[in-house]
Amino acid sequence: MQKMKARNSNKKTGRTWQFHVYISGKTPHGMSAIENLKKFCKQYLSNDYDIKVIDISIHPEEAEANNIIAIPTIFKVQPKPQQIFIGDFSDPELIVMKLGLQHHLTANA
Repeated sequence: MQKMKARNSNKKTGRTWQFHVYISGKTPHGMSAIENLKKFCKQYLSNDYDIKVIDISIHPEEAEANNIIAIPTIFKVQPKPQQIFIGDFSDPELIVMKLGLQHHLTANA
């Protein structure tokens, strides 16, 4: 498992975004999902995030325990509610809407 941590992560506030990315090997689609998620987080989440990459070819028990049936899968662990996104996170506007960030972004504009 690989873990990438943002420099400004602040878990005490409860506002830290935590994501698990499930991939199988270093496929182009899986690597694209990781890169797109990192870009998204840097742009929209003010570096207040953690990303944990889980390679299910090495850790199949993780996929089974979390009912992962497709890859790449991005699992938003925090903040609640938890959400699952299947795919490569390539449409940031759709992700903003699904995460409910459009109100937060317009309030801070």
